[in-house]
Amino acid sequence: MNKNRTWDKTKRCFVDTPDKMLSFFDDIEELCEKYNFSIAHEDCHGGFLIEEYSQNNMEWLRNASKNYEEEPEEPPTSLFCEECGITETSPYYGQRYCRYCGAKFKENKR
Repeated sequence: MNKNRTWDKTKRCFVDTPDKMLSFFDDIEELCEKYNFSIAHEDCHGGFLIEEYSQNNMEWLRNASKNYEEEPEEPPTSLFCEECGITETSPYYGQRYCRYCGAKFKENKR
């Protein structure tokens, strides 16, 4: 399995593995190496086993499916239209075009 692609159960397709998830696995692997343990699956009852460290177990763990929703992106606090010079101070979520001239907004940094 490609560690840069993950099955997303919420979207029912493969997605780029989120950086947060990659970091999570890296942290787990660091702890596993430190203690010489790894997490393995116990097939009969669906639980987990703690075993001596094994790279195969780490690869199995990294193949986990993503089963959580991403936090929605916060809308910008203001948007500036370079075309007509208007600053929208309370943009609605998803607003990308100036309501006065129709030009695409340039996002202001927070």
